[in-house]
Amino acid sequence: MVNALFALMAVVTPQDRATFNRQYAKIEKGMSFEQVQGLLGKPDDVRTGQDSSLYAQPGQTIWCYGADGHLTLPTLGTVRFRNGRTEYRGYLRPPIPNLPSEDELRRHLRAIYMPPKRKDFLERYDALWALHSGAYLRSLGKEKALAVMLQASRLRGHDRNDPFLWLARLVFEGNFPVPMIGRITPEPPKDRTTWPTYPLRIVDGIPFFFLGGVELGGMAESFEGYAKRASKAWVIRRETPRPPNDPFPSFEKAISMFVGGPHVNRYGYNLAYQDQFRTLQSLICEVFPEKLDPFLLPDNALFAKYHAGFLRVGAHWDDELRRYVRKDGSWTPSDALRYPIVEDKVAVPGP
Repeated sequence: MVNALFALMAVVTPQDRATFNRQYAKIEKGMSFEQVQGLLGKPDDVRTGQDSSLYAQPGQTIWCYGADGHLTLPTLGTVRFRNGRTEYRGYLRPPIPNLPSEDELRRHLRAIYMPPKRKDFLERYDALWALHSGAYLRSLGKEKALAVMLQASRLRGHDRNDPFLWLARLVFEGNFPVPMIGRITPEPPKDRTTWPTYPLRIVDGIPFFFLGGVELGGMAESFEGYAKRASKAWVIRRETPRPPNDPFPSFEKAISMFVGGPHVNRYGYNLAYQDQFRTLQSLICEVFPEKLDPFLLPDNALFAKYHAGFLRVGAHWDDELRRYVRKDGSWTPSDALRYPIVEDKVAVPGP
């Protein structure tokens, strides 16, 4: 009976974050499913290659803790297995200051979660996600917003294209040094006051991302390291950018700032098309009737066709929902955000 009781206790997932982190640090590379379960308990979700390579590679299994459904955010953390054995050892990180209570933290983390499918599809940056998350985090105040961003970045894992490096520019105001992630194209301006949110540029309320490429020789700086050296000078942004009802002219305006200018065509990268077109796509994908190819290099005729199609929808930007809606106020929910929350209020999608 006693042995059975201890066995039962061993498979209960530690829901306390500090306890989970201490147990996670005991994981060694090459452990089996059973050994990990003995430390962390049963996972709340399991991802495999059958869920698509966007979630797990062939031969890989990902145990997710703190999830509230399949393919949802693992708010506590993940353990990755390759052919039934852990791929790496665990580690213990120092606690994050100003973290809210566990229930509140999970709610905030889910509110700014960008699913892997959309992240991979749009590669580095999603303007709709950025506007949603920027507005939501602003409402939390500086200390809490920064704590939630740090925890979300830890859950994401180390990545030189960590979106929180750039999202900070929509949440805070102040001095934003260039992250130490390698040599960035386009190069930063000599006078940083001419482009304080580099490489994000807000044009007509739309945050366009002008990072063309990164040449890295070594380990990229994490968002956590970046915030540690820069966040003392940050204050909560006074207002959230508001896109216009018709974003197509803003796309052309953003491109015109670079075509023929000092920041264009470094290392053969053409800043006039793909990434900024994805920005436009990410904003209107919930109301536009035709599927836009994110890798399309639109000529003038095709761009005009898409623009005319968008105008026929009669869409406009909704300030409360922070998204484009059709003339009747509805939209087709995308996976931009699992919880389309604006300033802690849940929005209900239309038909």
